[in-house]
Amino acid sequence: MPAGFVAPEFYFLPPLLTMLEQNARGIRIEIANFPVDWVSAAMHSGKIDLALGYVPGLDPGCVSRTLLVDEHVCVVRAGHPLRKQKPTKEDLAGLRCVYASTNATGHRMVEQWLEELNLRRDIVLRLPHFVVAPEIVQHTDLAVIFPRRGGPGHCMAPRCDLHPVPSAFGRH
Repeated sequence: MPAGFVAPEFYFLPPLLTMLEQNARGIRIEIANFPVDWVSAAMHSGKIDLALGYVPGLDPGCVSRTLLVDEHVCVVRAGHPLRKQKPTKEDLAGLRCVYASTNATGHRMVEQWLEELNLRRDIVLRLPHFVVAPEIVQHTDLAVIFPRRGGPGHCMAPRCDLHPVPSAFGRH
């Protein structure tokens, strides 16, 4: 799995393990983080058999399938002062944020889009991963940007509000 964001783990592992438990109990899985630019070589050499996540630039010899198309959302606690259903770039720039310094390709794309939009955020908390971000967001006025379905944000919908981000973010 490419290094960083845990979205593929949240989204794909539970149903995969359920299926394997019922149909292939002898299979063992090891989740490991690899730099995205190393994935093609590792697949060709047999060091890894499967890479889940946003893995751009795979060698043409690697078989690739889109399993999920997702969009990013701004996640805030229920009752947060951000009330707009479609916040503007200026609204997002006014938020105090949690930032995870992950090497995940999808997250790096979000940071690149924010930079291209010239959107500077007030980073209050820097984390090495996203694991604790949902708990922090639902108890504070801090915000975080997650994939809508593919990340921890999908688990928090009843206690948090999800706002779309400007369309320049695209989908991945």
